[in-house]
Amino acid sequence: MTQLFGAKEAKRILAVYPTSGYASPGLALATLLSDYGGLTGSCSQLPALDAAARRAPVYAYEYAQPSGEETGFPLGASHGDDLKYFLDRGPTPPSFTPEEQTFAERLIRYWTRFARTGSPGPEWPEYRRGSSTALSIAIAQTGPVHLASTHRCGFWQTVS
Repeated sequence: MTQLFGAKEAKRILAVYPTSGYASPGLALATLLSDYGGLTGSCSQLPALDAAARRAPVYAYEYAQPSGEETGFPLGASHGDDLKYFLDRGPTPPSFTPEEQTFAERLIRYWTRFARTGSPGPEWPEYRRGSSTALSIAIAQTGPVHLASTHRCGFWQTVS
């Protein structure tokens, strides 16, 4: 943490993401890095969403389905994990549980409806500039998520 942010900022960050608040220190680290994320994290996407929404309809989402993979701690949802629900990547089609199959059909419905009409459907509201609200998509629960508060973006704006 000190190498990434310096000693002063590392202390502040660890106060906001204490290891005691997570199942493991690795999970605390994964959470803070996902929130911070540099150029690809949750908070860094908000200015891009706001800029795009000035010119065209935007439908923001956060893929939140945990991968089920573990490398000392649960990996959660990672970039690209959703591709298996859209594409048969390999010689054998993926094997899904009934819940995963229903989830795959829902994701495909969102994307094909968007391609056909310009809107993924009424259950996925258009992003509004400054709202930081997106659709969080997972098998167990899909609904609105306030990205700025969920990912502590106000805090990350103060980190130098």
